[in-house]
Amino acid sequence: IGGAGRNNIARLDPVTGLADSFDPNANNRVYTISVQANGKIVVGGQFTIIGLATRLRIARLDGVTGVADSWDPICDGDVYSIVLQSNGKLLACGRFGMIGGQPRNNIARLDPVTGSADSWDPNANVGLQGVYSMAVQADGKVVVAYGGGIIAGQTRLRLARIDGVTGLADSFDPAPNGFVYAVAVQSDGKILAAGDFTNIGGQARNLFARLSNDTPALQGLSVLAPVLIWGRNGSGPQFSRVTFELSTDNGANYTFLGEATTSRTAARPATGKGPAQLMPDSIQASGYVLNGLSLPLGQNILIRGRGFYRSSFLDGSESTEELVRAAFLNSPLAANASVSGQVLTTDGRGLSNAIVLLTGAGGNTRTAITSAFGYYQFDEVGAGQFVVLSVSSKRYLFTPQAMTVNGNITELNFTAEQ
Repeated sequence: IGGAGRNNIARLDPVTGLADSFDPNANNRVYTISVQANGKIVVGGQFTIIGLATRLRIARLDGVTGVADSWDPICDGDVYSIVLQSNGKLLACGRFGMIGGQPRNNIARLDPVTGSADSWDPNANVGLQGVYSMAVQADGKVVVAYGGGIIAGQTRLRLARIDGVTGLADSFDPAPNGFVYAVAVQSDGKILAAGDFTNIGGQARNLFARLSNDTPALQGLSVLAPVLIWGRNGSGPQFSRVTFELSTDNGANYTFLGEATTSRTAARPATGKGPAQLMPDSIQASGYVLNGLSLPLGQNILIRGRGFYRSSFLDGSESTEELVRAAFLNSPLAANASVSGQVLTTDGRGLSNAIVLLTGAGGNTRTAITSAFGYYQFDEVGAGQFVVLSVSSKRYLFTPQAMTVNGNITELNFTAEQ
């Protein structure tokens, strides 16, 4: 391929199509490839030697040299598909009974550092066919395609949706009458399925269909001077990585700003109750955050977010979802400013539908309702005035905060009291 001898895996120049020096030299078939945010390449298939090392059907390769690193889950059967979650963990499916040092029937979740399988275990007893394909929703649920049988404690005909925490199947049950080889989630949450069926979801469909989703796809892009936050939840696809770009000429040209981290790994700010803490690890990405920015003030700008995700049998697809928002950020010296932040539960999750109250020195009060991810914002706050912010919630108590608004205030967060 590409004018060079390459065994089962190669990297090609995007212009000429020629193979470069990347040569892991796999001794058997490579079915799936996923690229991590750090540039390392995770592969699965039928090989037992790859990247100058013995690796049983799954390995991680250096993105420059193609040499395998020490990550070694050791799988006893074929790996058909690998999907990266936004928290860095890897989902692997195929036809196996042991992976990451644990007995796992055809599907498992692996630690990105140790390679060990964690406690998530859908236990797919699906016969000799195995599990072909996976797609991960923003809420952490996993849509899987397979040959049929019992999966996650339920009898499902070749297509199921599994809870990302418990590993149990929910009520989603399209019951196709033939194999489903590939699944993908669209940005609106609808599910694409392909295989050799003629009926699915109670409708006649030959080989390819789109299924409705009973969970809405939720998202929003917050643009603040020092931070960008792409909040997501529900049935839209979960991203393995997110990038942000800036345009100051109405989209004619974009400048790369950086790669986001997930809000789950961001620090919870220090409060009167204690020091800053890391938010708990989760299979759900409530937001993708890029901090430390100095966005242009006093002019119209466009912010573009791009999220990347992969799915399907034998690595069938990689997709990019794009979201663009126009913004105008006031100068800190302007007559008015904005106050924004996030309302968090005791375990660091964004609290939706909480009421945030902003009371000025004259006693005038404004309210804002937090988004699905706990974010709020007040615009047109008079600079130089003293204000008190408080949160009203049926379930949690929050300590009010008082300050003088001398310019835009961001990341003014509230964390529920224990």
